[in-house]
Amino acid sequence: MTDVEELEQLDLAELLRRVELYEQEESLPVPEFERYARTETALENVLQVEAARRASDFDYDGCIELLDQVIGLNQRLADIAERELRQLEAAGQYGEAADTLRNWRDLAQGLILIVQGLIHSQRSDERRLTGDIEGAEQALAEAMRYFDQLARSDLPQQQVGMLRGMLAHATNEFLSGLREMRAANFRGAYHFLDRCRVMFEELLESAREEHRRDDGSSAAQFQELERDLSVTLAYARAVQSQVEMLREVQVGNHGAAVECGQESIRVFESLVEAAVAESMTRNVVALRRMELAYVRGWLSWSQAEYAVDERDWAQCRVHARHARTHWNEAARLVTRNNLLGLVSGQNDQGNTELLLQSTLRRCEREQRFHREIEELRGALNRINPIVIHNQGGQGGSAMTNRDNFTFNAPVTNTGGAIGNQEHVEIGQVHHQQVLGPTDFRALAEELAELREAMAAGARTDQEREVVARVREAEEAARRADEQTVRSRLAAAGRWALTMAQNLMLTAATAAIQRSIGA
Repeated sequence: MTDVEELEQLDLAELLRRVELYEQEESLPVPEFERYARTETALENVLQVEAARRASDFDYDGCIELLDQVIGLNQRLADIAERELRQLEAAGQYGEAADTLRNWRDLAQGLILIVQGLIHSQRSDERRLTGDIEGAEQALAEAMRYFDQLARSDLPQQQVGMLRGMLAHATNEFLSGLREMRAANFRGAYHFLDRCRVMFEELLESAREEHRRDDGSSAAQFQELERDLSVTLAYARAVQSQVEMLREVQVGNHGAAVECGQESIRVFESLVEAAVAESMTRNVVALRRMELAYVRGWLSWSQAEYAVDERDWAQCRVHARHARTHWNEAARLVTRNNLLGLVSGQNDQGNTELLLQSTLRRCEREQRFHREIEELRGALNRINPIVIHNQGGQGGSAMTNRDNFTFNAPVTNTGGAIGNQEHVEIGQVHHQQVLGPTDFRALAEELAELREAMAAGARTDQEREVVARVREAEEAARRADEQTVRSRLAAAGRWALTMAQNLMLTAATAAIQRSIGA
């Protein structure tokens, strides 16, 4: 069994006892110093593994306490190496033995810089989880200072320092994305998260290549770096998918938001499954489930909004109920994590409930609105029938008090069936439209009603542009400017015509039809 294999079998207490014995020696010949250095390396590896476990369980103070011990061990090793070097130089020995001592000293000094950077990185993660993005950025800047110092040095871990520094810069992009997300600038957040994803992916490949070229002296540091990159990359993908969903929600594109939300759910579910499969602690699993429940709530709410757009009132209420269930679950997990002191997060259950109530009120309003439209349509069909019989051998026209209708077949008015001011002529009649002051006033009133209905349903920039054209046509009608009315209604187009027909606005419908040539 080699020295390394033997050391791997020892527990923490025995490793610590042996290291302390070596440190108490007044002099260590090079062979004995190498045994001390290998024992110290085995001890610090055990401490770093335990520190990583505590960090994953959100015990940041416990993690940093162990990392401080690693710094102390390496500082003591570097001091002993310097002492032995001075003794060799005093004896005039500058050969292989001195090179061995310098190598161990440089390894210790490089690891000290790495661990100091890791301590500030852990503090950055801790502040991020508490919602202190600014504090997280400040701590990360301190971490970058140590990593950049190592990257500019001639120490053996120079490549590790360079990659760690790049990871810190990518993490800073991630924090910028979270800051924009908090400010509801989802487009900007998506941009930052996309940049950090690309950086993480490239860094992971670079770390694997450098690990393959490493002589083994920095194996533990490369393994930890690759693990950190993989975890952070997966989480960045999850947050970006959530931002993509919220971006579509913000512009009212609920159909696309549902599609993005379903993808986001799949990514967050994979994080939960990975936490369970890797036997992570209950606290890690609880955090991942909290995030999953929160995203599920947003998806269900988006589905509720989309159901209103599709006039599926029953499904809207079902999805709203599901959203409340998911957000309540997330709120309970937030409370649980806060009570255990793992993370400090604000429970926004009140805000999500207000959001749900707004959606349900919109559902009730839209349902009532469409029901009233159907009732008005039915009533109008009952009170305003037009009955025409073919009689004789000539064509003719029927005219109500608002519109002219030309027929290319013989007609007979059966008395009162067209309107209260009907007039029937036998023979060839040419269609004319001449608007008087009363007609313009009536048209303006109907265009105002049409504008209000369209504004309530406008969700895209194009739809809001159509509403603006109808408003301009309404203003022109009040000025009796027939040419402007026609041009603005022509620009409003088919959506305005469909809405006017659904609302049974006769004057508005006729005016739009004339304007667009329908």
